[in-house]
Amino acid sequence: MKKCWPLVSISRALGVSRSGLYYRPLKPNQDLKLALKIQNIHEDVDDTLGHRKLAPLLGVGKNKINRVMRLHQILARRKKRKYVYPGQASQIFPNLARQARQEEVGKQLLSLVFDYWMTAQLVSQTIINIPQSFVSGQAKIKHFWHSDQGKQYSANLTKKLLRTRGLTGSMSRAGTPTDNPFAERFVGLFKLAMVEKQKYYNLGEFLRQAQKWVNFYNHTRPHQSLEQMPPARYAKQNGLPIVSTVSLFTV
Repeated sequence: MKKCWPLVSISRALGVSRSGLYYRPLKPNQDLKLALKIQNIHEDVDDTLGHRKLAPLLGVGKNKINRVMRLHQILARRKKRKYVYPGQASQIFPNLARQARQEEVGKQLLSLVFDYWMTAQLVSQTIINIPQSFVSGQAKIKHFWHSDQGKQYSANLTKKLLRTRGLTGSMSRAGTPTDNPFAERFVGLFKLAMVEKQKYYNLGEFLRQAQKWVNFYNHTRPHQSLEQMPPARYAKQNGLPIVSTVSLFTV
């Protein structure tokens, strides 16, 4: 008669954990359900989310999500290319963004406008669409408009509109994106999550998908630098104005 040894005794004799004796995971169905949830978020909303940001969204530990993603070969898309901008502005504004603190910014997206060309009119329409609550003189907000050294940002139309809305011009040093990490991080993320995700056959199709993602970014997407809170919730907690819904426009 063949004797069966207890699993605890076998694991102790081999010097491994009891769970390490199993070739297959103990809960494959639960892992599969979690993998499907992750894939649904990646396909429907944002496939740049890794295990750290998926954890608060799904209410599951980040280590478990990391394990399931590895098990099912689910990868978040990552940015690869690098770009250095030389600067073209005729008038350079002083850099005010380097002194801005995170709690004064909050990382909410306020306005987003698209066109086929980068012009001063495109920049001006973006400034016009900023909600009034963000340029109304509230003490906790620094009222400045920060950009790189593109010539459209120093255009007379742009400067006139900045004065009208009570905003002070500010610019990064040429080829130095670290002077404005908040905007640079968002632009890189937006390109990765939306522009490079799929092909769009017209601007309208792109705007519909982008508007859905932008509001997901403001109200749902966790930010590690904001204690895993979305920007709108962080703003509310810190007494900052909140953007309810962002509508995307074209010039």
